[in-house]
Amino acid sequence: MGSPLNDTETGQYYQDFHPALDLEYIKATLRDNDTLSGYLERTEQIVIPQMLNKVVKYKQLEQTIKVLLNQSVIHTGDGYYKDKIINEGRFVGISVRVHDNKGLKTIIKRFGIQATSAQTDLDVYLFHSSKKDPVQIIQFNSTQGDLYQWNDFDTPLEFENGDDILGGCWFIGYYQDDLTGQAIEFKKLNWSTGYCSGCDGGAANRIFSKFLTYVDMSPFYVAADKIGTKGELFDPSDIIRTYTNNYGININFTVECDLTHFWIQNRQEFTELLGLMMAFRVLRDIQFSQKINYIEEQIKMMIIRDLEGDKETKSLSMEQRIERSIKAINLDHGGLNSACLPCSKKPRVYYTTA
Repeated sequence: MGSPLNDTETGQYYQDFHPALDLEYIKATLRDNDTLSGYLERTEQIVIPQMLNKVVKYKQLEQTIKVLLNQSVIHTGDGYYKDKIINEGRFVGISVRVHDNKGLKTIIKRFGIQATSAQTDLDVYLFHSSKKDPVQIIQFNSTQGDLYQWNDFDTPLEFENGDDILGGCWFIGYYQDDLTGQAIEFKKLNWSTGYCSGCDGGAANRIFSKFLTYVDMSPFYVAADKIGTKGELFDPSDIIRTYTNNYGININFTVECDLTHFWIQNRQEFTELLGLMMAFRVLRDIQFSQKINYIEEQIKMMIIRDLEGDKETKSLSMEQRIERSIKAINLDHGGLNSACLPCSKKPRVYYTTA
């Protein structure tokens, strides 16, 4: 198995971008108690965000770094305390399907339950339709009954190991047998048709409609005899959608543009730029190292010449080469969510009276 220092997807190595990036030269300039692998990993972690920021600015992708829905709750207000839901041993919750989520990041910021009694360590499960085990389990706690209580969740609807999860469905909910007391239903919202358009001037319906721009959501239950093994994903085909019964659940969402999968999709385009920027950073460190005397004078002069350029030979500086490399990058926007794409600049025609 290869180590991170010699694994390569493109067949190229950082040493290919400058002869002074010899590992022995680099090791000779390291601080005491520093390691070559530690130094290179830290440097790469610094350079990659810098590289992507440069590309974002040059390619006019600033619009893709934005929040589309900022910590909004599905519905405001509480249910009527007498609208209690009978516990029938079911798994109940909310299903969430993210629209065209390449370029979108949907985050559950907080999770709320309205129940007749306070809850102590109620297990709330987050499942994805592709996995048997829950992606996350949190313990929900509240201090009083009848009113909505909120717990921080702060969970992006993605897998920690970076799996590509385009498609599929998320299920967040609890087992009714674990609930203390009874959940209270919120009857003012139909999750299929929305709120009454004439109520409150349509304000609540506009907020709910904005959610539906980015996600499909609906309450559901799985009957007690269909649950299967507790703590494992039930058969998604067994869910029963209940558009008028939320089982006391409310969710606080944030939806934002996220270029992670976009960068991964286009990663081959960054080979030259990353190599040049790593070379620039490492050569600068060598140039200003307090142990520079270990480097031959000829190597030192070559580093300075290549970093700053040479007017006589008209060779470009390293920064100029980096700029050219950025301009040469051709990014594939295919599949990136349209809400996160920058608007195309329309050609303009100017007239003169001359």
